[in-house]
Amino acid sequence: SGPPTAKTGAPGESTCTQCHSGSVMNGDGVNNLILMDASQQVVTEYIPGETYTVSITTQAASKRGFQVSPRILSNNTRAGTSTGITSLSAVQSTSTQQYINHVSSSTNASSWEFNWTAPSTNQGDVRFYLATNVANGNNSSSGDNIFTSQHTFSAVAGASIQENSDSQQFSVYYTDDQNRLVFNFYLQNFYILVSFLLNLYSVNLSFFFFS
Repeated sequence: SGPPTAKTGAPGESTCTQCHSGSVMNGDGVNNLILMDASQQVVTEYIPGETYTVSITTQAASKRGFQVSPRILSNNTRAGTSTGITSLSAVQSTSTQQYINHVSSSTNASSWEFNWTAPSTNQGDVRFYLATNVANGNNSSSGDNIFTSQHTFSAVAGASIQENSDSQQFSVYYTDDQNRLVFNFYLQNFYILVSFLLNLYSVNLSFFFFS
């Protein structure tokens, strides 16, 4: 089965060594976490409200496992919403956080993927706290290597205006890399997204309504 929650090495949390007797090591250069947009292009920034595929890999071993948790860096609260897309990973939720992890103690998977929907408004930097278990396959908890790493993504650069109340929210931002101006409106129980896709020859205007 998968690990218990809160084993990512995030602030205030332990790591996999609570159950495994191996050492905790710096996972920079060992753990790899990337975001891919709907076109499966790797991105280094997030657009509020957009959904991305998160792909995680670590070094080769007979058995491997992981747990990751996305947080808003400024206050260590949950960032966005995660959902599983394969049978190799699962999402666990607590009252304040979400954790994504492997689901089988005997896994030899070389990578894991899940969907992550960014916060609906610009929350500044989002950090994914990741712990991987590179196990020796001796069918016990001894001699395993735990690698922890942090992977930070900023919101897209551009203007941002936000007004918040119980009844409405509004934000607007421009994406340099996609030449795109996006307006988000939150009115009562309705979400209206107005997206202007600008290019040299045309302007496409789209409305999406969700109740």
